[in-house]
Amino acid sequence: MNELSSLEKTLSGTLGHAPFGISWSAYLSAASIMLVALVLVWMIRPVLDRIAKRQAQKTERHLRKRLVDALVPPLRVIPLIVGAYFALHVLNLNGSGSVLAGLIMKTVVVAAVFWAIARLSSNTDLLWDRMNLNLEKSAQRWLGFAVQFLVLACGAAIILQMWNIPVAPLIGSLGVFGIAVGLAAKDLLSNLISGVLIMTEKRFGPGEWIKVDGVVEGTVEQINFRSTKIRRFDLSPVYVPNSALADNAMTNFSRMTYRRINWMVGLEYGTPPEKLEQIRDGVEQWLQNDDRICQPPEASLFVRVDSFGENSINLMIYCFTKTTVWSEWLKIKEEFALAMIPIVKGAGSGFAFPTRSVFLHQLDPPEIINPGDAGSVTAKAGSASESR
Repeated sequence: MNELSSLEKTLSGTLGHAPFGISWSAYLSAASIMLVALVLVWMIRPVLDRIAKRQAQKTERHLRKRLVDALVPPLRVIPLIVGAYFALHVLNLNGSGSVLAGLIMKTVVVAAVFWAIARLSSNTDLLWDRMNLNLEKSAQRWLGFAVQFLVLACGAAIILQMWNIPVAPLIGSLGVFGIAVGLAAKDLLSNLISGVLIMTEKRFGPGEWIKVDGVVEGTVEQINFRSTKIRRFDLSPVYVPNSALADNAMTNFSRMTYRRINWMVGLEYGTPPEKLEQIRDGVEQWLQNDDRICQPPEASLFVRVDSFGENSINLMIYCFTKTTVWSEWLKIKEEFALAMIPIVKGAGSGFAFPTRSVFLHQLDPPEIINPGDAGSVTAKAGSASESR
């Protein structure tokens, strides 16, 4: 105590009286407490980092890992908050200074608590999965953002009330401002509503192949509330407003049950009926013996002589493959096309191609164009008569 008193006298003699009517020894004690708090932060940080690193080896879907990732940053500032509390207690502020310090401490505590809750609320995708809502990943992500925003808004409202700032008029003014912004940005709101409809109706998801006539065709990469990122087959990205996807007819090729083969094969007109039946039966037998082709009643399968075209007798082939993968479907079509060649050739027929026949019909003998040729013909006729 004697040392503190002497130090107090020395500082008072050198620096004068301490501000706010507090002794210099109280300031030194408060500074010492904050220094100890900083040391504790420095000591706790490696422990928390080690815990986070240990949990990082687990999968992203692990609940404990999510909790550690969310709570470690707020936990790092707890020693500083506790140290600030004890430091203010040592300073023993009076009057307005005490009220201000108390408000600051309450604000810091509330901000830290809502910071931790907000970080936890950003991991709501695990909650949606446990509730079996079957929401799309993009919808889960945006719902997490919405919950996090609401948590931070509640924390901000509590802090404003603590500082005697009325929240209701502020919310009312923001509502009027929101109406004005909504009228000025109706296209943006339309895209936002369309994005919500797309996510809730689950029309498509990331990785699926879709086609919107007159708009875009490609693979969906990311669904946002305003626009959707689609990668075309030339690998260029297209950012399509959600209203264009919601208001137009869309085909989702990735959700096909089976993939169709629809051919019209032209055969030569000289093929007799029994040979046409032989070709039809051969093609149908090949399709029925291939386990990659869907069989009735699972899916339709037709091989029929369909029509008489301009240059061929048309054989209709209508069936479905079990796979919907484009590369596998192309391979099956290739093998089927190669198998049809010996079937058609073995029946003594062939594949027709566009031809045109020209018929010339001559009614009169050819006309003599050169008059000289006509005179020689007459002279030859006279000599022939004289020789008789």
